[in-house]
Amino acid sequence: MKNRPFFLQLLYFVLPIYIVGWGVQYYFIGPFIEKFYIEETREHLASKAYLIQSAINMKKSSVSLQDFVKESSELSEIRITIMDTTGKVFADSEEDPSLMENHRTVNKRQEIETAIKVGIGSSQRYSTTINEDMLYVAILVDQESRPIIIRTSDSMASLSISINEARGRIILISVIILLVIIPVVIITSRFITRPLFLIGKAAKQISGGDM
Repeated sequence: MKNRPFFLQLLYFVLPIYIVGWGVQYYFIGPFIEKFYIEETREHLASKAYLIQSAINMKKSSVSLQDFVKESSELSEIRITIMDTTGKVFADSEEDPSLMENHRTVNKRQEIETAIKVGIGSSQRYSTTINEDMLYVAILVDQESRPIIIRTSDSMASLSISINEARGRIILISVIILLVIIPVVIITSRFITRPLFLIGKAAKQISGGDM
């Protein structure tokens, strides 16, 4: 049976190690990427909520809170809800607040309960209002000498797109590295085998009487 070329033997050794190593890396990096994007989105939503608080203080008295929330939502591309600490909704960018249930007495929201206790809270869950999985962030602030809750939220669908794009980039980079590894292995095998080839050739010449 003819021996396989050395570069193939080297590839058979290197590739399984690379593939296993990449698989382990992807297994551990995948959840890390998801956690990273969720944390980034959570911080982004919190920043937006505090900006909305500042903007409310500067809005014209002729502009209603509901109109302000809708306009701010269109500019920031997030959902905004404003309520008092009893859970009664004053304004919402996606729904008529008069038709919305009380957010504390009916189906308590984790982000709201946490915000009332410590000033800020967040949660992930399915929204029955817009029929999507959402990431929520709520903050407790003082507005005209009374506490209110400003809640911002974003769709988990858009977040999943970003996470999948990041994972796709990792796969692409891994494929590029693999394509680089193959020619490197071939070149390396030639550097290793050429001296051996020359030694073997010289040994044949010597055995044939060519000194």
